[in-house]
Amino acid sequence: KLGTTSSATLFKEVGSQQLAPGKQLKVMEINNEIWVLGMGSDSITLLHRYPKDEWKDRSSPDDSASGSTFFELFSSKS
Repeated sequence: KLGTTSSATLFKEVGSQQLAPGKQLKVMEINNEIWVLGMGSDSITLLHRYPKDEWKDRSSPDDSASGSTFFELFSSKS
């Protein structure tokens, strides 16, 4: 049993990028980790996981209107 914790607190979308019709990349915060997912019309593939403390998200809530891109989420990762 998951308890009374809502899914909204367990899963948080960090970023996404449409690649083609029905195909996209999503970056999600799940269980104190950052998951990079490849999503298609019939599948979801975990591409990579980062511990949350290693993720270097350069955007902040104040930057949402500045036009930050999905690429910028990864620009500080090596």
